[in-house]
Amino acid sequence: MIQMVQKRFHIPKEELIELYINQKQSADKIRKMYNCSPNTVAKLLREYNIPIRSVKEARKNTFEREVGFSITAKMIMEKVNEGMFVYQIGQLFGVSESTISNILNEAGIRLKHDENYKKFMYANRRMPEKDKDSPGYKKRIETINEANKKKTEAAQLRYETAHLKSWEEYKYACIQIANQHYTRERPDGYQLDHKYSVYHGYIKGVPASILSHPFNLRLITKEENLSKGQDSIITLEELYKGAGVPWDPSIKEMKKLTKSCEYCGKEFPYKNKDARFCKQSCAASWRWHNEYKDKIVNRNCVICRKSFSIRKTYPTVTCDRSCAAKLNHKNRKEKQMEKFNISKEELYDLYINKKKSKLEISKIYGCSNYWIDIFLKDFGVPQRNYSEQQLANFEKKLGFKITSDMILEKVNEGMFIYQIADMWGVSANTLSQILKKDGKSIVHRKVKDS
Repeated sequence: MIQMVQKRFHIPKEELIELYINQKQSADKIRKMYNCSPNTVAKLLREYNIPIRSVKEARKNTFEREVGFSITAKMIMEKVNEGMFVYQIGQLFGVSESTISNILNEAGIRLKHDENYKKFMYANRRMPEKDKDSPGYKKRIETINEANKKKTEAAQLRYETAHLKSWEEYKYACIQIANQHYTRERPDGYQLDHKYSVYHGYIKGVPASILSHPFNLRLITKEENLSKGQDSIITLEELYKGAGVPWDPSIKEMKKLTKSCEYCGKEFPYKNKDARFCKQSCAASWRWHNEYKDKIVNRNCVICRKSFSIRKTYPTVTCDRSCAAKLNHKNRKEKQMEKFNISKEELYDLYINKKKSKLEISKIYGCSNYWIDIFLKDFGVPQRNYSEQQLANFEKKLGFKITSDMILEKVNEGMFIYQIADMWGVSANTLSQILKKDGKSIVHRKVKDS
């Protein structure tokens, strides 16, 4: 007995309306409440024709749930009349200035057109000076300084290790360091050039800070730079000597930065220091065996009965795509049979007894010729070949069935096969096949049982 297909996760329409519309719960929270897949709630909302909220509406609902009330234009105008700016009202309610402005715009209020607000803004057009001795101001300055310091250190580290990464990264680092020594503004027709070229520096593994040393930089015309191309006018030893850095001639090329993949253990070059895997498939496999380990169950495929592993929340019931295609075809076939109410007895009577073609039967049921062919095979009804179908069509036109006895009767009357075929409107080959099927043949115009 074939196992029934597992139904997909279902949430009643009334419960979904209560949670999503009335209680204004997010789709993600509803998903977690029912422990279903991420797209299930969205699909059910579309099936039930429930309008899905925009990102703006979702954020507004989230804020209202956290605060406990809804911000209205009346509340905002009360604060404006008390002498507060829009940014101050936003800070008071814990939202941005654009949120306050959007609420007023939806209510048809334009503060910049309000005369009282314009006078207030003119009288208080300058923001109050900040107290530089306050703890909040000092903490903010410290945060900004720390962020700038980290940014500078990250940029410096990026420049120092650029020769171990890609060509684009190395070229960018050399240009940035060169611009620190020369301004970005160049005299008309002049370009900044590296005596020892950037191309050779990348091949030899020269750090960008050494290659863009002022000793290696010069201003030349555009024509001279184009004619020079990727060539170098000084040697690598002269570059290190001019930059004041010791040079080891035994080192010809720097090794690229590599890591071991956390899943397959293969060494791979990386650009991002946080890289953990050599390719996406390894990352997906690692997540499968680690993050989803406790959420995996074993199921038996409903088609081939083979056991396979799948996440508990997924409704998958087949082991691979081929089995999924077979299951999909089986479900479609069952739906077609229920839809058109096709039975084996009716189909047998139409195709065998009445000798109707597949196309004619499909027009009777209102389905495609493809499904009639599938049903005939499933019901075990023997199908006609092309010649048999042509003969059936001829018999319907003639109004009677051509038998071997009728053919032999005409032959005994002195007619040839081709004459009989022309009389009935069929081919001579068709008549020969009828005789052969009944075990009879014509030899020298005499009837002979084969």
